[in-house]
Amino acid sequence: MKKSALRLALTPCRPTRVMTAFLLVLGTAPALTAGRAQPPHPIPAGARICRAVDAARRTPERIVLEPTRQSLGFTGTAELTFAPSPFGVTVSPDGHHRYDVRIQLKTIRHEADVPLLIAWVATPDLSRRMKLGVVGADLTVSGRVDWNQFLVIVTAETSADVDRWHGPILLTGRSPSGRMHTMAGHGIFQSGYGFC
Repeated sequence: MKKSALRLALTPCRPTRVMTAFLLVLGTAPALTAGRAQPPHPIPAGARICRAVDAARRTPERIVLEPTRQSLGFTGTAELTFAPSPFGVTVSPDGHHRYDVRIQLKTIRHEADVPLLIAWVATPDLSRRMKLGVVGADLTVSGRVDWNQFLVIVTAETSADVDRWHGPILLTGRSPSGRMHTMAGHGIFQSGYGFC
């Protein structure tokens, strides 16, 4: 064996920055960081992961509700947060994420001119729909959904006692997991009316 090859074989491996960072996350790299300033009480890797999961659960995901041609001047947003759980993330019995949804609408209309508004969620293919609730006088409504992909829909109705929308669709939005799918050309969102 040549001297250069022998010298290379005997040279100890120097860890890369990526390797060092990975070992630091696992809390197994005290030797690699010798001589560097260390926190007085290092946080265990498991605790750091739990804190990151908890922060993600508490940070709301904001969905901008897009107006249709029948929007009547309404705009709004929907905020999604994971439903409370002692395990960090809540899932339904069939394994779908469970979200708390809070919808906040805005309008320049006088309170007396605001129609009866109902918020809904539906799967992207509209095969399943669920009523979240009637929008209150403060233009907010909250509910819970356990679908991985869904649409948020706000309609104007003549009665609150309905289990599917009949009136015009004013606003629509997509859950973060459904943003790769476009519904822009769907007929009901162009006309502003849903199925009876």
